[in-house]
Amino acid sequence: MEEIYANIDDVQTLSSKSSTIQEGPRRLLRASVLGLGLLSVLLLAGLIGLAVHHHDVTEERDRLKASLTGEVYRLQRLMNKTKTCPEGWSKFGCSCYLLSTEKASWEQIRDCTASGADLGIVDSFEEQTERLQASDQQLSSMTEERDRLKANLTEKTREVYRLQSLSKQSYSTL
Repeated sequence: MEEIYANIDDVQTLSSKSSTIQEGPRRLLRASVLGLGLLSVLLLAGLIGLAVHHHDVTEERDRLKASLTGEVYRLQRLMNKTKTCPEGWSKFGCSCYLLSTEKASWEQIRDCTASGADLGIVDSFEEQTERLQASDQQLSSMTEERDRLKANLTEKTREVYRLQSLSKQSYSTL
């Protein structure tokens, strides 16, 4: 029987070698599973971070959109608000203009700033056209007023002459 157990060292060595051979693929499998698990955790952390960042960006976008909507509404109200200009002034856009016919020096003209006004700067073709039309209208209005006053003066002069001639006739009859 001793012969049976004489080769026991060889059998144990062979069985431990086969165990090592089987454990190699297991280690590779464990390493692969561990690597995939670690990658999954990192991917999950990245997705969570991205979701949090997206939520913050979405909130910021909604806040800016609400703010912009409020500003647009405020500007529309301001544009629709009817601005009135003082008597004798004309309106173009959001500004009031006074076309003055008075002659003045540069220093005298600059004194208009004391009343809250300033010299106008025409910076668009539309505004220039509007100002010229307003000037033409004012000039036409002034011409009509002059003609009306001239006609009235002529009528009053005729009335004076008529009264003078009547007065002379009444003195001569006395």
